[in-house]
Amino acid sequence: MPYIKPANGNYSSIEDVANLIGYVLNPEKRCNDIWGTRLLYSSPDHKMTAQQIIDINLHYGKTQGSLMKHIIISYSYLDGPITVELIHNALKAVLSTILFGFPCVYALHENTAHPHFHLALGSVNLYTGMKYPDTKETLRIIADTMAMYTSYKTMDGKTVFLKYNTIADKMV
Repeated sequence: MPYIKPANGNYSSIEDVANLIGYVLNPEKRCNDIWGTRLLYSSPDHKMTAQQIIDINLHYGKTQGSLMKHIIISYSYLDGPITVELIHNALKAVLSTILFGFPCVYALHENTAHPHFHLALGSVNLYTGMKYPDTKETLRIIADTMAMYTSYKTMDGKTVFLKYNTIADKMV
């Protein structure tokens, strides 16, 4: 069963953010080369991409706390009806709905037994200036939306929704 969890980390400097972006986009961890950015210009110089996150925060006067949130979406397997394309489309749907306006960098890492997305999400919404609501409820909404978009039909025509667990030990 897939799960969604926040990764521990405080990304409060340009170096912290650039390192997270570099980790997420590391090509050695991506077999199917599934990755992307939203609302950011991607640059081989991760500090340039990180500076965009800082600029958004500064524009809205948000200078306290972490500049980015790091979320992991992990799968125990990808085969049969659960394909990399299906989960990639599900993530893009979450980014276009639930996380609309939050700049991000994401990639599917397939260098372990469990394929998983890393999502590095700017903590301030580009359009509203609101901070990312870092709560268990937000994680649950992301999980429910992912489940809706990773549904598939069985041979007998039944719709199956992939259930996502959430792990939120450190959240309020």
